[in-house]
Amino acid sequence: MGKGVTVEKNQAAIDAIRSQGIRVVCSFIVGWPTETEEELRSTYDFLIKNIREGKLDQGCSMNILSPMPGTKVWDDAVRDVIIDLKNLDFRRLGIFASYRTSNAKSFDNWADIRRQNNSVYLNENTVPQERLYQIMGEYEDIILGKR
Repeated sequence: MGKGVTVEKNQAAIDAIRSQGIRVVCSFIVGWPTETEEELRSTYDFLIKNIREGKLDQGCSMNILSPMPGTKVWDDAVRDVIIDLKNLDFRRLGIFASYRTSNAKSFDNWADIRRQNNSVYLNENTVPQERLYQIMGEYEDIILGKR
């Protein structure tokens, strides 16, 4: 996301914090406009590897990028007409971007709420939202030990 952070730097930070006996909970963002399915799965694989090694807590959240007015990603989405300001219902930005931080009863319930809300999603061309939900659901089952 243009911050110069690498997987290696993130891993080194997690390792350094855990080496001091500090519990680590992270928040990840998926659904970046150019993110591929391979990159999405790589993010989840990183999370699961660290959970299995006891370095990250199961409570880590996977958030779908939610553009906010005034940010570069918002401006880019408006410029590229992914967001049409003339017809935008701003309530579409109000649904939790993360299942784990929502009040939803289940992952499927959370995805249904996002569908009903027509929540803003910026990566329909690369990883369609329904495919994203499918992948997220698969990995949610793995994180919870259901697979």
